Parts: sequence; structure tokens; C-alpha cells
Amino acid sequence: MRCFSLNAVPSNVACDLSLSGPPKRNGARAFPAQAPTIDLTLVDSCGNSKTLTASTFHPLSDVVKAFCKHLGEETGFSDLYHGGIALDLDASPASIGLKTGEQLFCYCYKAACKQYWTAAGKPEQAKNLRFIKFYFSDWKYGYKTFPIFRHDINTPMEVLIKTFCAWRGLDYDQTGFLYSYTYKQVQQGDTATSKALADGDTILAYSRQVRLNDLAISRPPGHVELST
Repeated sequence: MRCFSLNAVPSNVACDLSLSGPPKRNGARAFPAQAPTIDLTLVDSCGNSKTLTASTFHPLSDVVKAFCKHLGEETGFSDLYHGGIALDLDASPASIGLKTGEQLFCYCYKAACKQYWTAAGKPEQAKNLRFIKFYFSDWKYGYKTFPIFRHDINTPMEVLIKTFCAWRGLDYDQTGFLYSYTYKQVQQGDTATSKALADGDTILAYSRQVRLNDLAISRPPGHVELST
């Protein structure tokens, strides 16, 4: 048998050897003529749902775009969640082990903020939305997962919190929320601007039936505790 090292293989071949999935052809990944498909059901916080057929090799962003178009919402401002985590929209169903019939939660964060200001009679407030991300964690997953949610800095936090409750199946009235750096309660009408919240801050959800001192809370990846 003839043996050779990877260093002896032409660079274009070596790159392809490191990739999983179908091989490339003319610089683009080649998919089978009839790629396997699965059915995924997307739901949102308003109770809308749609079962969509997804290619197992194509990115999840394709499914999200189809769901947003079904709702008549702008694409490019949505995130997808499953099993306690936020999903990478560039990942394919096959790469993360999704199976047919599974349900995913889609949060159209720009649409949610626009709907809030429209209902409040101030649609002009939705013209200059600026989004930052928050880590969320809750007792149902033992404060071990930290999915990211995006929200406008001037839209009240309850819009985001109600969405989180809808995803987790939490009773909004029986769930409290804390800013992780101060352990102060999130209050009605709070905004990221009014509370000087920064991109990447963490919000903790807890059951109001549990004492705060009894919470065993972890920290998100890369969390740095600020000294006082």
C-alpha cells in the first residue's frame, strides 16, 4: 500500500478532506439532486405556527426566512431556539441532529418591538431600533444554559421577557427576573437605556415560589465578574 502525508496533497484537495458533508464542485458545495428533507414546525410567541419542509443539508436560515415570509415579517431579524439553546442559523438540520417532526421556537425580535410601539400608538418609535443581545438563564435548566435573545435598547424589557416566558412555557405572573450584575428586579417599563444595560448582560429568571437565596446560579461562558 502506498502511504503519503497530508502535506503532499495539493492544497485544494487538502481543504476538501477537512470538510464534512457533500463534496465541493467548482468552489461551491454540491448537494445531491434530491437531498433528504425533514418537516420542522416553527412557532412564535403569538401562537403562530407553520410546518415547513427543510433540506437536511441547507442552513436553518432558509427555514426562518420561509416562516417570516409566511407571517409577512421582514427577514434577517429573527432567532431560532430548541432544547434550551439558541441555534446557529448557518448550521444545517443534519449537523445538529434535528429530526423530522421537531418543533422550534422563532423569535422575530424586530417585528415584536415594532408591534409594541404600534399598539402603544407611537409607531415612529420603531423607526430607529437598535438591538443588543442578552443572555437568559432560568431554574428549569438549572441555570446551566444561556441562550441569547436580542432586543431594542429603548423598547420596554417586558416585551422580551414575555417572549422568553412563552418559549419556556413559564407563567409570566409567577416568574421573576433579575439583572445578574445587581440582582435587582426587572421592573415594568425598564429599558436597556434607562438601566444602562450593555450588550451581553445576563438576565436571570426564577420562580417566585423559590427564595432568591436558594438559587444556584452559574455564569455564562466568558462571564467576568466586575469588582466593586
